[in-house]
Amino acid sequence: MLGRALRLAILIGLLVPASASAGVKATVVGTFSAPTYIAAPPGDTHRLFVVEQSGRIELIKDGQEQTTPFLDISSKVTDVGGEQGLLSMAFSPDYATSHRFYVYYTTTTCPQKPGCDEHVSEFTADPSGDTASATSEHVLITIPHPSQSNHNGGQVQFGPDCTSRWATGAAETTPR
Repeated sequence: MLGRALRLAILIGLLVPASASAGVKATVVGTFSAPTYIAAPPGDTHRLFVVEQSGRIELIKDGQEQTTPFLDISSKVTDVGGEQGLLSMAFSPDYATSHRFYVYYTTTTCPQKPGCDEHVSEFTADPSGDTASATSEHVLITIPHPSQSNHNGGQVQFGPDCTSRWATGAAETTPR
């Protein structure tokens, strides 16, 4: 546990720009349970989001871990260790205005255990962008994964081609 916290502190230290003459300083900013990913919204220099395998996303704002999780979908996530659980998140290129973000996780729907289905889902954060409700989920993709508890790895992200299309308003949207 301490090793993971130290690795996360070092990663955060590496993400913070330092002058050429200054060394990298690792600072512990919180205690996290099985962190799988760390992300920040495009252009946001105040917030980091730590994805935990159990189904929570914790918020670090201005260097301080917040007491309320950004998102808690632990009741929807299968986390028996290994490769299952909440594995990654990505922010929409227009997150500052749309508050949309995406997650990849192993669901509690397990038709042929130990394999459980996987979801790529869209969520919408509240207007402050500091919390999101599990009820805002819109499942985009369900991936059946019968019989096996491994090979569940999944990372969601936007590439530069999506970012430029989003910025010009050319991205497709699905009516809800």
